[in-house]
Amino acid sequence: MKNIFKLMAAFAATALLIPACNVDNVNATYTDYSNSEVTFSQSVIVATELSADATSFTIELSRNNAKDAVTVSIDNSKVPAEFNCPNSVSFAAGEYKAELVLNISNLAVGTKVTGSLAILTPEAVNANVATAISVNFTLAKAYIWENYGWCNYTDDIVTAFFGLPEIVTYPVYVEKAQGFDVFRITDLYGETYPYNDPGDYTPGSKVIINANDHNNVIFDEQNLGFDWGYGEWYAWSLAGGTYANGVITFPVNGLAVGMPDAGETYANGSGMFKLDLNNPKNSK
Repeated sequence: MKNIFKLMAAFAATALLIPACNVDNVNATYTDYSNSEVTFSQSVIVATELSADATSFTIELSRNNAKDAVTVSIDNSKVPAEFNCPNSVSFAAGEYKAELVLNISNLAVGTKVTGSLAILTPEAVNANVATAISVNFTLAKAYIWENYGWCNYTDDIVTAFFGLPEIVTYPVYVEKAQGFDVFRITDLYGETYPYNDPGDYTPGSKVIINANDHNNVIFDEQNLGFDWGYGEWYAWSLAGGTYANGVITFPVNGLAVGMPDAGETYANGSGMFKLDLNNPKNSK
């Protein structure tokens, strides 16, 4: 009950204060320009599956008052220079939405790029209602994957742990990026890997090997799709590999492997890692 009386008293005090406000110069503070309340429509944008042939990417801004035309300055200092991003965006009278267009013609397929934009015109923003005064973005063009076939893979990664001296070769399913020497392997350590049992691996896991530079093949750090009780295995290249005569190899100790609960160590200790892309088959 005391809280109710306190609330009523506070309301009464507020009512007494209202006549004291200066309303003679409302437009000086509450102009149409500030009431536009411009905002980015999103605060975070992640678009990593853009078409390989995309040349532009659009970031939307909006406002709640479209009475007048408005031009808003944009801080584009944290946008990659090759994107040629405008430093302002304009709303025509009557328009509630405007677009900031980034030129991504020079964004290489498979390359992930981050950046941010911010509204520089403070009088155009109401921070209390804006969705986002700034926006962070991550963009990447996706490869177009085509069936390549079943190829032979020789493992010398898992051999780094558990005293597995046997080098095994088995079939794995491979896709190739259209127009690139980039290969995606499904279930590198899946059903066909002889040391795995059902439940050890996650069906459908993907591993990508970038062989665009035949003398510097890249195996980015990535999960391998199986777990023997120490967390999911992951691996990456420490030295560039080679793609020659249809075969991808890495130098001795040119790979590393790890598990969250078992640490990390060198892999390919025998230099036997090999993805043989010759004579792919349609089935195992």
